[in-house]
Order: sequence, then structure tokens, then C-alpha cells
Amino acid sequence: MEARRPRALVAGDEPLLARGIALLLDQARDLDALYVDSPARARRVLRRDRTELLVWAGDDLNAEVLGGLRELREEYRSLGLCLLARRADAVALERLVAHSGERIAFVLHNGRLDAAELGELVRSVLRGHSTLEPALLDRLTASASPADELNLTVNEREIMELVAAGLRNREIGRRLWKSEKAVEKHVGRLFSKLGLPPEASGHLDRRVAATRVYLSRRRLRDHGLVGPEDSYELPSPEPCGST
Repeated sequence: MEARRPRALVAGDEPLLARGIALLLDQARDLDALYVDSPARARRVLRRDRTELLVWAGDDLNAEVLGGLRELREEYRSLGLCLLARRADAVALERLVAHSGERIAFVLHNGRLDAAELGELVRSVLRGHSTLEPALLDRLTASASPADELNLTVNEREIMELVAAGLRNREIGRRLWKSEKAVEKHVGRLFSKLGLPPEASGHLDRRVAATRVYLSRRRLRDHGLVGPEDSYELPSPEPCGST
């Protein structure tokens, strides 16, 4: 029997946008898509014997919707989530990601969604990857590390600078005249010092997350990345001045 293709269930508080995304995704040869009017409706059609993804696209990803999505993930642990919103409740979203950060994407949008990028984002989640809006990743990684001094040794800082520059372990070893195995051990210790042990951060790319933590901690705390805002939202465009 031929295996069923993965399916995307599309919901949101802007029905025209959600329906358009469902039609767009349904044109793909490797994916089925179905519009549903709400996450509650999605619960009634979800199948445990099929790879499935819930796409939520719209304006306001509020605490009520995010709470419902968290309940869905508790019931269907393999369900992927792709969340596209103009703004989102920060606390509820962070709780959702902290509860289960695998197979989830959160992207802020301004109403114009690129079809190719959307398709790749959906397929990335179906492959088990996660993509988080930089503002959310900043807050998650910052809260994973203590606000005080990291107490890195000179050697560790040297290695962390090269990690932050995007170098892999083998390249770092060549620069510092160390074996790749030795660099791997150093990097593992760095992740732990930065509050990113594997058991607590499996949903994150730890090299990217460690870079964000490290760079944020190099700055003064009052210029850090963690802010008091209670929602994620794209900034409003600046009005055009007269000439």
C-alpha cells in the first residue's frame, strides 16, 4: 500500500489568507492541504496514522489560540506547527515552545507571504526542524543563561569567538592547533556554561543559540536582548516625510 503524503491543516483568524495558503500548499506534489476554520476543527480531523502539520496564519496569535495549540500538541505529540502572524502573545508563545520546541516554526509576517519560502518552511517542519523568529529565539536563549558573568576562561572565549564567527569544530582546531576532538569537548563545555545542555535545548541549533547568548552577555545588561514587551509584533512602517 502506498504511504499517504503528509497533510497540512490550515487555520487562522483571516479566513481568506488561510484558504489561500491551503490552496497554495495543496498544489504541491508531495503534500496534501486542507482548510479548517479553527484548531478545534483540526482536532476532529487529525489522524494518528499520518504525518500532519497545522498551519496557523493570520493577524493576532493570542493566548487563547496558543493555549489550544498547546493542548493539541499534548494530544498529538508528532503534530508539527507552522505559525504565521502579525503579532503574538509573548508569554503564551514562549510557554508553547518551552513545552515542546520540536517541529515548530514561528514567523512574523506583514501580509505578503512568499510562496517558495512558505513551502520550504512547511517542509522544514515536516522534516523535524524548527524555525523561530529572531526576537523569540533571543528571549529564549537569554533566559536560558544566568544574567551574571559567564566566567569563561581565555581559551574558552577564544573558541567561543570562533563559534560566533560561524566556524565549525574542524576549522577552529586548525586555527588553534588543536584536534577536532579537543575542540568538540571545549564546545560541549561552553554550551553547558551558556545554559544550553542537550537535554534542555534539543529543539535549538545550539551553535546559533550559544552565539546569541554569548553576544548578548558581552553587552551591558541594560542594552541586552530581553525586553519587557508582552507581545511579538512587526514594527509599524515609518510615515514618509514631505520633501
